[in-house]
Formats: sequence, structure tokens, C-alpha cells
Amino acid sequence: MGMMHAPSLAETTAFVAVVELKSFTKAAKQLALSPPRVSEMVRNLEERLGVRLVERTTRSVAPTAAGERLLERLRPVLDESSLSVSMPAFVSANGSNAT
Repeated sequence: MGMMHAPSLAETTAFVAVVELKSFTKAAKQLALSPPRVSEMVRNLEERLGVRLVERTTRSVAPTAAGERLLERLRPVLDESSLSVSMPAFVSANGSNAT
């Protein structure tokens, strides 16, 4: 299991949506997914990166310092293809620049 997999676009998109909307529920609505699924994607991303990205409290969701740093790195990429784009279009549009 020790292989590092790059975070999936779906996971990073879910993370950004959660942080920007400050809510798993709103992010789920925007991404047309269920809140538990979005929560799971963010948790998978955290496990993959080995850091906690969001502080989950009953009332709100806020990025941790690591989450803020990740967000800064993702923003330029995601700004080009706004999050409102549907996932399949988003994925295929970005498929060509895989490293």
C-alpha cells in the first residue's frame, strides 16, 4: 500500500468546493454528489497526503494551514476551469496535461 498516488481531480475539486463554500452539504449540492461521498473524498485526499486539510466542527468547515497551502497551489489550476463545470467535462479537459 506504500505507493503514493497522486490525488484525483475529483478529490481535489471536492476539497476546494468544501473550503470555498464552507460546507460539505453545499459542496455536495454543487458537485451533484451526496454529502457523505464528498466527506469521504476529502478524507481520502487527507489520507493520501498524510495531513489534515479541513477542521470539521459542528457549525463550520475551515481549512487547516496545510489546507490553505494546498488551496493556494490549486487555485490557479481551478480558476482556468471554474468549478461549476461538470465533472466529466472538467476531467476530460484536463486529461492531456498529466505528468
